[in-house]
Amino acid sequence: MAHHTSSPHEMSGGCLCGDIRYTFGKVQTRQVFICHCLMCRKAVGCPVAMWMSMPLGALQWESGGDRIRKFRSAEDCERWFCGNCGCSLFMKYDFEQHTIWPAVGSLDEGPGRGLDSLPEGTRHIFCSSLAPWETLPMDGLPRCHECEGWIRDMFAPSVS
Repeated sequence: MAHHTSSPHEMSGGCLCGDIRYTFGKVQTRQVFICHCLMCRKAVGCPVAMWMSMPLGALQWESGGDRIRKFRSAEDCERWFCGNCGCSLFMKYDFEQHTIWPAVGSLDEGPGRGLDSLPEGTRHIFCSSLAPWETLPMDGLPRCHECEGWIRDMFAPSVS
């Protein structure tokens, strides 16, 4: 699978019922994580969840921002979803003040221009938590098997 450094472009998305619509202005996709953990599987109702790292300041509500509901799924993580249809929209870590993770499935288009153009840094995470019936694809992407603390460490400020 080819990777690239994406050029800045606008992206929009929303929930299933259409109550909530959002956009990200001209921004560059930073990373995409393909998560196999049980919590993400339950949040999105699929074998995997794809989350994309975006600057929180670039998020703009077109409609329905007041209809977002939040659920604290872990000590340091909130899931944002539509209060009407329940569609998973975002994940927000407490330790990443300026980052939000939109659910790739809520976008009107993907993070690149097709699966052959995912941004560099795309990886499978929590691979040790695969459902017993799930098989990892042979897509050449890096895999993180035990990821607890890994995401937090990746975004922690450097200490000099």
